[in-house]
Amino acid sequence: MTCPSCLGFGFVFAFLTGKKIACEACGGIGKVEQLWLRHGAEMRKWRLDHKMTLREACRKYNVDPSNVSKMERGLIKPKRYWG
Repeated sequence: MTCPSCLGFGFVFAFLTGKKIACEACGGIGKVEQLWLRHGAEMRKWRLDHKMTLREACRKYNVDPSNVSKMERGLIKPKRYWG
């Protein structure tokens, strides 16, 4: 999926400095799906390394299991809830 922030170019124009900077949403790769999948996989790995089910982790950190599941599978942009 092409990054909606940089339109796939991997950088954005910084108005204050007049320079191109790496896109914050995609990390400069121009695609969000790859980054989302990697971050989601890291979240899942952390959770499993700590021997927690999805529901246990969500209960502990008071977050919605449905959204975390989507993040772990790369369907929506991950947020760092733990790890």
